Amino acid sequence: MPKDGNITRARILEETHNLVNNQGFSGTSIDHILERSGITKGAFFYHFKSKQALAKALMEDFARKDMDELQKLLLEYKKKKDPLEGFLHMLDLFIKMMKKMDQPHEGCLYAAYGYEPGQFDSSIKTIIQKAMNEWTIEIEKILDAILARYEPALPIDKHALAEQMGVIAEGSFIYEKTMNKAGITAAQVQHLRNYIVLLFAGPGKDRV
Repeated sequence: MPKDGNITRARILEETHNLVNNQGFSGTSIDHILERSGITKGAFFYHFKSKQALAKALMEDFARKDMDELQKLLLEYKKKKDPLEGFLHMLDLFIKMMKKMDQPHEGCLYAAYGYEPGQFDSSIKTIIQKAMNEWTIEIEKILDAILARYEPALPIDKHALAEQMGVIAEGSFIYEKTMNKAGITAAQVQHLRNYIVLLFAGPGKDRV
């Protein structure tokens, strides 16, 4: 492998990511990728044997970065002794990150699969499900810790509530891109935060 092999591979993944976000996977040809990344067809096939192999590597790379973000938020959560305070701190950090974006969110590769499932094989679906389930599992653990100390104001479906973070984020990314309007994701996650406060520390309860 040439010395800059890893750089070339990373550039292919980055440009493919940008293209798929803008025109979908089916609308992204290998020729488009070659033109955007400035590489030869031989260099492309040195790193990826097919477009499906590229799709799998792209989703693996995206899921790995997604899990890195989850772990960063969990580290912040653990800095707080109270689980409710920790969860609210996590949400605050996510909101702050979204507010820094002065352009609408570019979209999510997980959604690209949802739009064009026939373009991907089952191994890619497994990668996405594993990553999304990991978010739900970790948030459900946080909710377990909160429920051990706080009684909710209303009955809840813990698993559905744990999934709500992903549902709101993914839906907001799509909405921002469609409406060409930044700030929607931050506003929607803020509403989730408000709901959590009302649910566990609302009127008549100790506020955090």
